[in-house]
Amino acid sequence: MQQTEHTIEHMAVDASADVSMKSWIAQLDEAVSNTDEPAIWRLMDEQASNDSAHEALTSLVSRLAYVHHERPVFCELFMLPVITMQGCHVIDNAQVWKGVRNQVREALGSWFNDDGRTTLFDDIAPMDWVTTWRPGVLRAHLERLIPGCGKVRASFTTEQVSLPDEAPRLGFVVIGRSTHKGWRDLPRSNGLMDKRLKDVIRYCLQIQASTSSSHMEPAPIVLAPERIQFAITDGISLWLSKLNEAVGIEGWTVMPSLAARDVVKVTLKLRNKQVELTQFTLRLHQIGTQGLSDVLSMLQQIAPMFDVPVDMRESAYKKTAHPTLDN
Repeated sequence: MQQTEHTIEHMAVDASADVSMKSWIAQLDEAVSNTDEPAIWRLMDEQASNDSAHEALTSLVSRLAYVHHERPVFCELFMLPVITMQGCHVIDNAQVWKGVRNQVREALGSWFNDDGRTTLFDDIAPMDWVTTWRPGVLRAHLERLIPGCGKVRASFTTEQVSLPDEAPRLGFVVIGRSTHKGWRDLPRSNGLMDKRLKDVIRYCLQIQASTSSSHMEPAPIVLAPERIQFAITDGISLWLSKLNEAVGIEGWTVMPSLAARDVVKVTLKLRNKQVELTQFTLRLHQIGTQGLSDVLSMLQQIAPMFDVPVDMRESAYKKTAHPTLDN
């Protein structure tokens, strides 16, 4: 995985401070609203072992309320995971997205089935990008939903997860929802509506991806929209399962990043000569501790964990995993 990360400075924490949970949540809400990332990490350090604190952060970073024409507006980001097989090039493909965007928006409007406004962001964002988004990037996406804000720009580090040609790829449709009626629940589970939405989107993508070739490309796998923490967790978990089916995962290891407060690096040993090792990122402010636990649980079902450093060079990794390669 090619990457360049920015170091997030940690502010000192007064260990003797006795802050109530209510007061702490209010401070975190203020830090998120101001996109004050050093303050966010300082407050999270105070609650480092508190799973509820991580859940609170995942909700706060994906929601924004403002007043427009003296009426409150509540905005929230959702994501819809898309997994593609070899030959189906629809992720980060502006031409394909331009051809399906209106149909996807209409299908999502019917699925949400309320008076909210649906905004779709550009393209299907690759997993490589989404998992690098800091809280400030998610807030910038939300601010684009505010009338009169124009095109809000946010810089972020891009990564490229190295994968064999036959490996599935994961991307996300990023959805902004705005309503005057407070934070809305997702529609009640309805298998028929979910299937209709997923079928409409997957076949639209399949047809659009195949217009430049003489044969029909394989249809992508599409999941129903979810709040960010569940969409990313479910998308990565299913992608890992499909990656194991298509390529094979022989082992994995996980290690916190030394450069960023909430980053966890996952390294995979693949059953493939083209790409034997690959690495991807998880961010706790996006998926929470429960999301991390769910992804690691999926990996535990697939392959054994290797006890090797994440940043070990591939040649050294081979020697550790296969000592006979020295000969």
